[in-house]
Amino acid sequence: LINERCIQPLCELVQNQETHTNIKQSVSRCFALFASNTETHRQLLTSSVIASIKILLSSTRDTTCERFGVLTVANLALCESNHSVLLKAALLESLLLLHKSDDVET
Repeated sequence: LINERCIQPLCELVQNQETHTNIKQSVSRCFALFASNTETHRQLLTSSVIASIKILLSSTRDTTCERFGVLTVANLALCESNHSVLLKAALLESLLLLHKSDDVET
């Protein structure tokens, strides 16, 4: 299982505007992998992770960050108990990026 000590530095990397895009891509992959395990969802549904996912989806303008950000949201959305948090954070709309994306892998 993951804990706050593991997640917080990742969130700080994403939220720092000076962090290189390659690092943000790696963090987005980590979030998607963490979210693939339902046992980690509680730790991922914190305000700092949600804010980081929003940054990955909108501010980076990088298809890899967007791809794995959307995968994170999709993995979290697999559990019905997460839906209210995702709706309040307006993250479910990010799934529409899949439809609009020109990225073949997305």
